[in-house]
Amino acid sequence: MPEGHTLHRLAATLTEHFAGERVEVSSPQGRFTESAALLDGTVLETAEAWGKHLFVRFEGGRFVHVHLGLYGRLDVHRGPAPAPVGQVRMRPGNTLRRGQFDAIWHDLVALMHEGVATGRIDTVRDEHTPEAMGRDPRKDDHGGEVYVYRRHDRPCHVCGSRVRTEVLATRNLFWCPRCQPRFRSRAGVP
Repeated sequence: MPEGHTLHRLAATLTEHFAGERVEVSSPQGRFTESAALLDGTVLETAEAWGKHLFVRFEGGRFVHVHLGLYGRLDVHRGPAPAPVGQVRMRPGNTLRRGQFDAIWHDLVALMHEGVATGRIDTVRDEHTPEAMGRDPRKDDHGGEVYVYRRHDRPCHVCGSRVRTEVLATRNLFWCPRCQPRFRSRAGVP
């Protein structure tokens, strides 16, 4: 799995080679043609890494957010890019409201600082820790306290509902049906 240092190196490389330049953006497999067109011919301003996330900022306040997943990679080429191999993706998000993004970002920043300080990946607030709730700590090879990950059919720490799971794009997706109801976008609704 690509770790944070990999993303920091990519951010530095992208900034070094492309910052201040007008870039060509395309969707080699045609799947994201419209999204790529929004960035094609714009100036790449900078690239920054935050943990395992890469943010590439373009003029006009547009960003590309990259997470390489378990075995993804991002190659940097000056000049013509080689033909695509495997899955090549580019996706700018458009249904997350600014307030939602800010709340998620605030949580991520706090959790990243906590993870660096403790050397653990815990994603529960202080009031939901085993000590605060009088419960046994999580016993899992993947470590850390979590709300839903790998907790199928167990009670949610917040509301007590049973955690659910299903397969999404060959990965297990865990969620609390009460705390995390299905998102229904109002984007494009008159």
